[in-house]
Amino acid sequence: MESEHISYFSYLSGGALFAALTIVLLQLWRKQSAHISLVIAAGATTIWEVVIAANYRYISLEQSDLLILEICRYGVWIVALLEALKFTAGQPLPQRFHRVLNGCWILALIVAISLKVSFPALANDSNLLIWNNLLLAIVGLVSVEQLFKNTGQFRLIKLYSLVIGGLFG
Repeated sequence: MESEHISYFSYLSGGALFAALTIVLLQLWRKQSAHISLVIAAGATTIWEVVIAANYRYISLEQSDLLILEICRYGVWIVALLEALKFTAGQPLPQRFHRVLNGCWILALIVAISLKVSFPALANDSNLLIWNNLLLAIVGLVSVEQLFKNTGQFRLIKLYSLVIGGLFG
């Protein structure tokens, strides 16, 4: 089996698993045990997984498009984690901390779009994708750590924190 087929089926399987997670989180949201932002983030990741799978078989995305999709996926999860923290802890993080975490992915998105428009060759550099993913993974892990640490005894969210941390790890 060729590596493109393995990647295609891996991302497609990931999309199916995230679709199942979206359904579970939707049920938990209806029971008021999870914040709607987690449902949206899981749904967005489902779409991301399917688009990346399609990139291996049906469409061809430029490296810069993949970079923008990655930043959006990280951004959705960072926002979801911060909103889930406010939902479970009853209070948001200090405004300064909140701005820094959101500012990182928003700045990365602005830079990626600017590079795509102004310097397409630089935007298609794979090193940019690697460094961007490293930076946003660190920001995501900090967000997960804050959710885990500040949730208190809400065990379900602590479990989700560990699982979601795997996305960034």
